[in-house]
Amino acid sequence: ISQQSFATPLLALGKPELRFVFAQDARVDYSLLQHAAGIVSSALSIGDASRRSDWMHGSILLGNLADGTVPTGLAERLVAAHHVAPPYLLSSCRSENPRSALDAAQAAFASARVPALATIKDGHLLLLTGDDERVDDILTRLAHGIAGAEGAGRIGSSGAFTDLDGFTAAARQSQIALARTGRGGGVARFDAEGSPSLFLPSEPDQLRAIARQVLGPLQAYDRQRGTPLVHTLRVFLEENRSWVRAAERLFVHRQTLVARIARIETVTGRDLTSMEDAAECWFAIRAAVASGELEPASGPEHTNV
Repeated sequence: ISQQSFATPLLALGKPELRFVFAQDARVDYSLLQHAAGIVSSALSIGDASRRSDWMHGSILLGNLADGTVPTGLAERLVAAHHVAPPYLLSSCRSENPRSALDAAQAAFASARVPALATIKDGHLLLLTGDDERVDDILTRLAHGIAGAEGAGRIGSSGAFTDLDGFTAAARQSQIALARTGRGGGVARFDAEGSPSLFLPSEPDQLRAIARQVLGPLQAYDRQRGTPLVHTLRVFLEENRSWVRAAERLFVHRQTLVARIARIETVTGRDLTSMEDAAECWFAIRAAVASGELEPASGPEHTNV
C-alpha cells in the first residue's frame, strides 16, 4: 500500500489539524481506523462543547461588567478565571451582523489561543482582552473578516487599563475610538492625543486617578441626587468663570448658577474664586476627558485656565 494520509481541521478553525499518516506498505485496519475516528470525533465534540460553555459564561460576565452589576474585586477574580489578565483592553465593534461578528471573534481568538471575553451589548460587539501585541493583529483580521456592504468592520479599542474599576471609562474610550474609524472601517485605538497639558501625565490610569481625586465627591453627589454639578463646573471653567456666558450655555438663571457653584465649592472643598483651586479643578476636568471619564467636547473650544 502506498503512503496515505487523512487530515481533519479542529473545529473548522484551520490550525492545528489532526492528521493520520500511514507508512508505505503498512497494512491498514479500516475498522480500527473508523473506531479511532469515532473516539477523536467524540473528544472534539466534548472540547467544542466545553469551549462554547466557556464562551457563554464569559459573554454573560462581560455583559454584567458592562452593566456595572459586578463588584470590582469579584469581577477581577472571575475575569482571571477566563485567563484574561491586566493590563486590559476593551474593544467595541460595529458590524452589520453583530451575532456573526461575535462568532467570528470567538473563533479568531480561540484559533490564536489568545484569551478573550466577548458579548453583544446595545447592538455592538464588546471584547475584553489583555493588552497583548497579538490582539492588534487579530482585531485587524477580524475587521476585514466581518466586512459588509459598507466595507471593513469598524473596531475601536480603549487605552490599556490595569483594574476593572476603569471599565466604564474604557467603554467610553472604545466608543470614541470607534467613531474615529469613519465609514472606511478598520481598527482605531483610543489616543488622548498626547498629554492634555504640560502639567498632566499621559498614562490613562494616572489621569483617571487625578480626575477622581478632585471630581470623585462631585460625581458621587450627582449620582446620588441626579444633579448636573460636574457638567456645571466644566462649563463654568470653559467659559473662564464668566457668570453670564456659563448661565447662557447652561440655560439657567444667573442665581441658579450661583447656587450650583456654591454647592460645588462645598462638595469639593475648593474656592473657585481662587486661581489655584480653579486651575486644579480645570486640570481634573482635562484629565477626566483625556482618560475617557468625560465626553471629549462639552462645547466650543476655549482658552485654558
